[in-house]
Amino acid sequence: MQHPDTSIEDFEEGLKKYISGTALEGEIGYTTGIKAFDKMVGKNLPGDLIIITGRPGMGKTSFALNLASGLCERYTAKTVIYSLESNKFQIATKLVSAKCGLNKESMQINNEWVPAAKKAVDWLTGLMKSDLLKIHDKIPSTQEEFLRQYEEFLKNNTKIIFTDHLGEVPLDQKVLNRTHVLGDITRKIKHLSRDYGATSFLLHQLNRELEKRPDKRPMLSDLRDSGELEQIADKIWGLYRESYYVKTAPKDEAEILSLKGKDNATGIIKLSFSAEITTFGEKARKRHKKIVVEPL
Repeated sequence: MQHPDTSIEDFEEGLKKYISGTALEGEIGYTTGIKAFDKMVGKNLPGDLIIITGRPGMGKTSFALNLASGLCERYTAKTVIYSLESNKFQIATKLVSAKCGLNKESMQINNEWVPAAKKAVDWLTGLMKSDLLKIHDKIPSTQEEFLRQYEEFLKNNTKIIFTDHLGEVPLDQKVLNRTHVLGDITRKIKHLSRDYGATSFLLHQLNRELEKRPDKRPMLSDLRDSGELEQIADKIWGLYRESYYVKTAPKDEAEILSLKGKDNATGIIKLSFSAEITTFGEKARKRHKKIVVEPL
């Protein structure tokens, strides 16, 4: 693998920093940019596997794209969006929309970019040309091919990978226990992340059982039929929008839940949400008639 064995001196110094917590104050690890949430969950470190989960319609893909573009830009970290569900143009449209604050219908006039959209497109192509951001939308034919491609990204010095989503990884038709296989794939992603020192974000869609509860926020127990994901992941985050279920709830609000974290860092943080451009951001202190969202 890429990382050499450390000397005893380096190991001792690293252990000292880790126990004292000073290692987390340096360049190691990434924050989401959501200050209240970062204070709760801490930095996401090389080798970490973070699962982002929720029911359909909560905005998991958009939230992940907000994070991906922000992380690769803020940390100059080579980032891959491994999309098993949407093609590269759908992903790029979401990224551009979030950046310029315009929906798809407002980006062009007479087939020409409006200035804000053109600036956002230049921003995105700039990240791609510099090899900081890669959108990979080729769907693997087998789970083995999926894992080979995953490792290939890591061999090319990728530091952050977002996979959207676990349920779309192709499984052998002869598979009798789907949950066991999904757990095995997740465990292999975790091992690859540790071996290559990368941070992996894995999106996962919860089944509809939670919708039978009065409170439809995702819970850790909702993952217990999904291939041991609860035990394998370092952190598990859930997304929830009350307005999806309650029509009178504010449409410009969302929640990010830390369901599992290091040192039992769990809780709920309120977010702002723009439905028009499916963008999440820090919760505004004051309510305004016009939704103002700060991209992550």
